[in-house]
Amino acid sequence: MSQPETITLRLAAEWPPKAAQQAFTAQLAELGITVPVRHHVEELGEIIDAAGKDILQVDPLGIRDDQEVGRLAELFALAINTMAGVSTIEPAAPSESAEGPRLQDLVERANARLAAMTQEERASHDKAQRENYVRAFTTPCEHGVLDFEQCPDCRKGVRHVPV
Repeated sequence: MSQPETITLRLAAEWPPKAAQQAFTAQLAELGITVPVRHHVEELGEIIDAAGKDILQVDPLGIRDDQEVGRLAELFALAINTMAGVSTIEPAAPSESAEGPRLQDLVERANARLAAMTQEERASHDKAQRENYVRAFTTPCEHGVLDFEQCPDCRKGVRHVPV
């Protein structure tokens, strides 16, 4: 994903009207959402609030292509921020996410665990990984579809769960 940039909006004076902005922001606050909202840096299609909490997932079933999902998330965030009267949105650093460790941190930890393994532990680990990989591509899901990622029933209600 490309590096986010600062976005500054220049709107006609008094749009949306202050009363509408205040009412909209109050509604968001009642739902526990703080502005500005933004497209998540590491999770495609996910919109988070200023505190890093998930508030919206665009295309959770994966029907649209990634570029379209990213653009829709940006537009939805822009619409919410505009209605809330937010005119400048600074880019979010990956570490601002409330979901937990950044992907790079997780990769570094996994590599450290692998490096600390003995040859026997590593051989056992690699064997289990191979078996798991083969099982994943040769065993159909409970709906009879060989690739569970392509099964619409398996994908229903699936949401990213932080590790």
